[in-house]
Amino acid sequence: MVGLIGGVVGLLIGAAGAWAVATRRTASSREAAAQGKADLAVRDSQLAAANEMLIRERDEHNKALKNMEITFENMSNRVLAHTVEL
Repeated sequence: MVGLIGGVVGLLIGAAGAWAVATRRTASSREAAAQGKADLAVRDSQLAAANEMLIRERDEHNKALKNMEITFENMSNRVLAHTVEL
């Protein structure tokens, strides 16, 4: 009888210990998942900012190319006009 009671008590203590370990692991996994989501949100924000900067730089580059094209065309027209006058 004492052996049976000792076995039941041991089984209950083991089950309680296993439950405690599982609870800690679950909490740890939840914290890791929450941290991962936070990191992902930061990376998404950084990516969005980088894309916006890239779009602005592309637009500025295109404007600069257009200005250079106009300048070159104007200079070419002036040289042609000067050459025809001579």
